[in-house]
Amino acid sequence: MRYNYILTLKSDAEPGTGAGGDIINQRIPRNRNGDPIIPATHLKGLIREEVLKIGDLFPDELNNLADECCGKADANGEGDWTTESCFHISDAVLKNENKNETGTKTSFVSRTSIDSASGKAKETSLRTTERIAADTVFKGTLTVNAKEGSRQDLAIRLAMLSIGAVGGNRTRGSGKCIINFDSRQNFKPGDLFKQLLESKKDELPQNENVNFSQTETITLRLIFEADSPVCCPEHPVPSNVIKSGFAIPASAVQGLILNRLNQRNENAATKLFNDENFRAYPLLPCAVFKQEKKENYPIPLRISLTHKVAKLISEGDILIRNGDKLNVADEAIAEYDTNTGSANPLKATGGVLLINGNERELWKTNSIPHILSAHGVLNDKNTTDGRNLYQVDSIAPIVWSGFVRLPKWAADVVFNIRNDNNIQESFVSFGKKRSTHGNGKLFVLRVDEEDKTLPYNGSTYGSRNRETVLIVQSPILLSDEPSDQSANEELQTFVETKWGIKPKQCMGTVIGIQFGWNRHGKGTLTGKGKRVRACRCVMPGSVIIFEANIENLSDKIKSGLGGGREQGFGAVAIHPGLATKMFNVGKSDLKHLKSDVDETTMVQEVLNIWKNHQKDLPSPSQLAAIRKELETNGENKTKTLEYLGKQTKRTERIGATWESCFREMENFIKNTDPKLAAKGLKLLIDLKIPEKNQKAEE
Repeated sequence: MRYNYILTLKSDAEPGTGAGGDIINQRIPRNRNGDPIIPATHLKGLIREEVLKIGDLFPDELNNLADECCGKADANGEGDWTTESCFHISDAVLKNENKNETGTKTSFVSRTSIDSASGKAKETSLRTTERIAADTVFKGTLTVNAKEGSRQDLAIRLAMLSIGAVGGNRTRGSGKCIINFDSRQNFKPGDLFKQLLESKKDELPQNENVNFSQTETITLRLIFEADSPVCCPEHPVPSNVIKSGFAIPASAVQGLILNRLNQRNENAATKLFNDENFRAYPLLPCAVFKQEKKENYPIPLRISLTHKVAKLISEGDILIRNGDKLNVADEAIAEYDTNTGSANPLKATGGVLLINGNERELWKTNSIPHILSAHGVLNDKNTTDGRNLYQVDSIAPIVWSGFVRLPKWAADVVFNIRNDNNIQESFVSFGKKRSTHGNGKLFVLRVDEEDKTLPYNGSTYGSRNRETVLIVQSPILLSDEPSDQSANEELQTFVETKWGIKPKQCMGTVIGIQFGWNRHGKGTLTGKGKRVRACRCVMPGSVIIFEANIENLSDKIKSGLGGGREQGFGAVAIHPGLATKMFNVGKSDLKHLKSDVDETTMVQEVLNIWKNHQKDLPSPSQLAAIRKELETNGENKTKTLEYLGKQTKRTERIGATWESCFREMENFIKNTDPKLAAKGLKLLIDLKIPEKNQKAEE
């Protein structure tokens, strides 16, 4: 069930990002449009807190309620989750009526700690935080993966309505709020609580009848339009920063399908897991923004390590090859000559190649948008003090695409694919933190097996001079024993052993360690929890070149290269060819991908004014008068500057207070947007007030 909720602030709120600077210690989180949000991770924590309270009221009747709703750790307490939370909540974003030309009202507040003995402010205790104004209204969605009216469904909805405050400093009155579901889904907490005491745990149906007679193997194209950041780490975390790769692994795609099937029929999930025709490709970025016609999204393939550009040439420059203007060339496919000389060495530039008709666009890895967020955890059993702070480097909400091959009986059960032209839509989550991250809509399209854009049918554009070029899409499982050969030679030998054909050449081969785990418990598992052991692999992007066309190449690619198909290993594709231009990400439309340069500059200038003139700045009331002029005059800076100039010509005492900082203040107002300048003056006022009060006490 999916519910729409409305969150109305009744007092100023201070949701934090964990990021700040020398003068602003805590900033509010914002979305791609620069609008304030209440993060989903924070709301989930509050829901869990309320569910625990509800369960404690009736421990016998509501035993293990929090584990059922919010997930349960393994018996060893190692943090490996044996069950996931049964709900997903989105960020709370501004309602449309809150969006206007002036933006949502935010402000800054400064606080300091007072020494109880002396009554004076403690050294280094001053903190300045950003806050969202009272009466701001937010909206979002709550998705509960349980039957309507079950005790999980009722408990989560009741917990949501029980949240009374959001953000930091809640015990000091900040962030008081009221949460309601929209008028079509209006629930009274008392009624929900009464139903909860009478309800039963929702048990997913098992052993649903499955028609195994549909033995035909079909190919489906999966398009995932994300609504929240996606985090799929490719490497172990050496610090408190969890960093995502840009691909949603094939193992995650297979895991989604197996998990859905397992909920319907456990035997069917086992049968599909062991089916040699069950093969998934990773989901790769294919677009920045959503579009209506799903068929028009380009086909993405990973091309890391092969495409090369001149190291000292910018993306906007044009490289020349055989008289053609190209941004990128690929020496695996075509002769390469940039005419740049030895001063500009070539450099590999990995990423995704987008196939759209005859066009080939390169979406470079470093231009795939990321979002960095900070998360604080309370009552963490894995830390000594119960607290944990970590950061997540996720991929921004964009569009991914990939393929999966599976028997038609499985597609009918999992995706309801019952005819050739069906486009199915469903709500899914990928990656880590799936109750708050990685959610969106998955669209499933039936694909013609002869389609030339499929990874195993691209020979018309993937070969030259009778050569066949393949590129690795998901890791290829190797022996654990290290080889004396080079990486390229080892891959060459491996292909010959598995397919009986020796490649002419392997290039750009990288061999590394692949980590992972699964939740369905199928396959060989070792260690604590349900973790799959580390595996030695050929990494995606490695290139395999054959001297001639390969017999039954399509069947070989469908089967994959090497073992580990059940865990998403061994997916290869026919190389799509030469990139003819760079993909235009349109960063100007993705404000959340970059720091607010103007505001950062403003804060730095204010900080410099404060450091240089802290002792002789004008009084808070004088600064407030300038701020009022800025807000009144808006873009008409002339009037504000005239008013500022008059301050030096007033009484001798007032003029003296402006003397030292006048030029810096004048330049600050001239070169800064009026709204940002007003914010900067508010910062100076907040910093000046505690100092003034302390002098008055002395």
